Order: sequence, then C-alpha cells, then structure tokens
Amino acid sequence: MRPTSLFAVVIAACMFGRSLVSADELAWSHDFQNAKATAKSDDRSLFILFTGHGWCHACEVIDRAVFRTKHFIDATKQRYLFVELDFNFGDGAEEERRKSKLMQLRNQYLSPAVPTVVLADGDGRPYAYITGYEVGTGPEGYLDVLASAERAKQKRDEHLRAAAESSGVSRARFLDNALDAVSPMLGDVDDRGDDPLLRLYGETIREILELTDHAGPIAKKYIARQERRVEWLARESVFTSLKDFDATKDYVGAINYIEGQLESTTSDSIRWRLEYSRQVYIEWSDRNAEALDNCRRLLAFDDISNEYRERLLDREAYNLFRLDRIDEGLAHYDQRIADAADNREKRLRLLGWKAEMMNGREPVSGSIAAWGAYRKETERGTDDWLTATALLARAFRRANSHEQAVQLMEDFLKEDRVSWVLLDAAESHLALGNFSKCRQFIEETTNTNKSLENSERQSERAQFARVAARIDDLKQKLADATSRT
Repeated sequence: MRPTSLFAVVIAACMFGRSLVSADELAWSHDFQNAKATAKSDDRSLFILFTGHGWCHACEVIDRAVFRTKHFIDATKQRYLFVELDFNFGDGAEEERRKSKLMQLRNQYLSPAVPTVVLADGDGRPYAYITGYEVGTGPEGYLDVLASAERAKQKRDEHLRAAAESSGVSRARFLDNALDAVSPMLGDVDDRGDDPLLRLYGETIREILELTDHAGPIAKKYIARQERRVEWLARESVFTSLKDFDATKDYVGAINYIEGQLESTTSDSIRWRLEYSRQVYIEWSDRNAEALDNCRRLLAFDDISNEYRERLLDREAYNLFRLDRIDEGLAHYDQRIADAADNREKRLRLLGWKAEMMNGREPVSGSIAAWGAYRKETERGTDDWLTATALLARAFRRANSHEQAVQLMEDFLKEDRVSWVLLDAAESHLALGNFSKCRQFIEETTNTNKSLENSERQSERAQFARVAARIDDLKQKLADATSRT
C-alpha cells in the first residue's frame, strides 16, 4: 500500500485542469451499458478508460499527451467506441448511484488504479490492459501498444473460430491457444488484484478442464494457475483486511493489526510491505515524531531494498518538514540531490519534492529559491517545467513581486492557456494597476470556462464553479480598484 504522492497532487492541482482544445476530439461515452450495446451492433471494440480528472496527475498527462492529439484521434476514432469512467463524485443521490455503478465496474474489470485502459470486445470481454502512462511515450508509442493488443485479439479470435468447428481435446487445444494469445496483454495477479485469466475467462477455462477430463499438460497448466491464485489470495488476505480499517479511518486499529501480523509472518517481502504500511498509518495518525523514528529504524536494516530505502528516505524528509525541522529537511534533500548528480530523473524528482515541501512556508525567499532551482533543471514545455513555472510565479506573487510573477506567467501562457494561471496573471496585473490587462485575462478565462458548465464530467463542472467564483471575486476587486482612480 502506498500513500498518495503529495507532489503528484501538487502537480495535478497546479495544472488546474486540462487546457481547452478546439480541434476535433474523441466522442467519449459515459454510459457503459449503452456503449457496450453500440459497440456490439457496430462490431467495434470498447476502449474503456478508468480515470480521475483533477486529482490524478498521470490521467491529466495522458489526456493531453495522447488522447487529445490529432494523430491518436485520426488513428483510433473509427476502430473503438470510447468510454470514460471518471472517478470524481459530487453530492446527492444521483452521484451516489453513479459512484456505486463505477465501483462495480472497477471490480468487474479488475482496474484498481487510474489511469487504466481496458480494451474489450463487443461482449465486454477484455483482451488487453494498459495501466498508467510513462511520460514521453506520446501517441506513437501508445498506438504501438494498441497495435500489439489488436494482434493478440486477432489471434484469439482465429483460435476461437477454429474451436467452434472442433470438439473434444482438439477444441480444448484451440481454446488454450486463444487464451495464450491474450494472456500477456491482461497482466498478472499482482497487476490486477486477481488472476485476470481466471476471472475474465473462467467459463472457457472450465470448459478446457472438462474437455480434457482435468488431465494432461493443458489441464495441468490451468490447475496450477488456480492453485497459485489460492496461495496469492491467502497471502494478500493480510492486506485485504486493512481495507476495513481504511473505511472507518481506524488507523490505530490498523497499526495494532499490522504489529500482530509482523509477529507471525515468515516472509521477508510481506514483512517489508507490512512495515511500510505501518509507517503510512503512523503518519495518517499525525504522529510525525514517531513516524520519523520508525523511518530511521527501518532504514537501519541491512536487508532493506533500494526501492524501500528511497521510499523511506522520502518519508523521513516528509516527517522532518511536518515537524518544522526545516533546516534538517533541506539538508536531507541537498545531500540526496548531490548524491544523484548523475541520475537526472532522480535529481529532478528530489528537486521537485524539495520545492513542494517549501511551498507556502516563510520566509517566501526559501520557496522562491527552491522552485527556481527546480525550474532550472526542467525542459521547457514539459509538465515539470509548467508546474515549476506556475508555482514559482505564485511564490513571487506571495512576495508581492508581481512584475517577476507576470513575466513567468506570460512565459507559461505561451505553452498552455490554463484558467487558473490566466487568473493569477489577471490578479497580478490588477496589483500593478494594469487594469486593461486584468480585464483582458478575465474575459479570456470567462469564455474558455463556459464550455465546462454543462460537461458530462463532474470534475469539470466542479472546475467551472471554482473558476466562476474566482472570476466574480476578481471582477469585484477590479471594479473597486477602478472606482478609486
């Protein structure tokens, strides 16, 4: 179990939702059952996107970098029927019903993480999964993955057609070949939270076992797979039980439960997962001094892996800042940044975390220095650059250095016309007495914001309301300022 990355949340918030694009867009359906029926009648595959707009950074990146590009749209719009399942929920009975339906679909399609794309045939049966997004993949790389998925589906369907004309063990072989074709595209039990082949193609596997009388190499393969699943579920039951504590926010109960499990486990991998989970629950209980001590205790173990070492070092820094031990926290990051000199990706991540930890703290000069150092390491136009530029501008705004803030925001807006940055620029121009510029940015934001008012995405309707409220506030401030001149 991993806590949500604070920096990822800051990045998503900083991007303030997606930019509005006037070019041709994909037609996303938000009604799964209707989309499924249409896909079957049109003989098209379903492209089911599980996403979280507004809070999932990777979801926003893939939306801009892939799904909204002309190259991707032209290559896919005739092949798939697109379904977007957006895990943002408002208040009221209707939203509760929508949430319940989406949670059922998430469980049905073994999609615990976002963004996840499920490719399914017209019957709704998956043949490929694409989870997450690696920055830089772009539409070309994503289309390559889709091409591999379509080749797997074609092989599956060829074997299924051959099986339809066969019987007995011969039919079992064709069915087995069909499952072999798509199995690599479905992931494994660790990816999906259950064995995807057993869950999604259970009836086919039962038929294979019946046709082979549960004997022979084909049958043994699936029997062994079933046994591995039983073992995996037994092992994972330790962590499944933690969900009950999460539901009631009983973090003390979770810690006590983990401590009991640690006494009995003989698996090093489970022990480390439990130890890290315990670390998270201590933090969620706002016991940061204890969490810091626990981090350092775990970091002293000789058998700690590099992955857990990095994760726990991150938690150590986080707890130092939560305890307002700022100088120690900065020294922590400076040392790790220096050690990562030859690893640009790691260095960039650490610079970003350091800046995020300083964000909003006094004196503001510390935040300016941190965001400035991070920005120097980024490449123009990347999400890292956009985030660093927007938040460096905000730090300057907090220091009442509006001229420097405006320069940064104008640089940002050359790359992306994001509503909240437009409004930040409007507010800085207002502070500088540039009333016409302030009015210009307000009008642009008002026009672009209108399209979100009746969006099918709950997250975009919420964004519309937040932006509209800020526009109203700025208009009043502008009116008050002009009346005094």
